[in-house]
Amino acid sequence: MVGEAANGREALVLAEYHRPEVVVLEVDLELVRGIDVARAICAREPMTRILFVSSLSDESYVEEAFRAGARGYVLENLVQTDLLPAISAVAEGTVFVSSLAGCTAPGE
Repeated sequence: MVGEAANGREALVLAEYHRPEVVVLEVDLELVRGIDVARAICAREPMTRILFVSSLSDESYVEEAFRAGARGYVLENLVQTDLLPAISAVAEGTVFVSSLAGCTAPGE
């Protein structure tokens, strides 16, 4: 881990400064939405992969996250079991989605 941001603006600054391989974001960040942060990071650093962690399991949020450039989506209540496998998968270029009723990763 190279940094932790308190809000969306800080996340953008840290991502630009550190240029990490994987950025873990929340969908609901303060000041700048996580979805918008993901779009900006993907535009500036196309090699950086985005993984969302969220309590929002509605399929529309998952779809919006992937349209913004996410490669993974983990539900907060599954962080203990899914976060490390998700980070590994996303770092390797694989898509990861926590088990969501009715949701699958794009292209599946």
